[in-house]
Amino acid sequence: LQIPKQYYAKGNYFKLENQKSPFTRLIYPLPEPSGLGVHATIDLSNSTRFGPDVEWLDKATNNPEEIDMNVDPIRAESFYAAIRKYWPDLEDGNLVADYAGIRPKLLHPNVGNVGERK
Repeated sequence: LQIPKQYYAKGNYFKLENQKSPFTRLIYPLPEPSGLGVHATIDLSNSTRFGPDVEWLDKATNNPEEIDMNVDPIRAESFYAAIRKYWPDLEDGNLVADYAGIRPKLLHPNVGNVGERK
């Protein structure tokens, strides 16, 4: 039995602050090729978080414990663009880097994957 190589995608999340969320339910935009898109979730404390995005890690990454789990605030720019597709009233400056997770994947966009789906 051959275990296929795993690749890693980091999913970043941002939290809404200083603005009331209009959402009372989860919001899922149309899926993107590599994920479900940046969606809105509401946690048990009624805070709204957005994510995950898909940040592909280097294809040579073998140990997920060595991955930097900090969310780069620079990524907020792409979050604003994605969120404003379904919530155009999101104000600048109200997204704060929150947390990240790692998803193992069998395909990577920078690798010629056997059996890759187009």
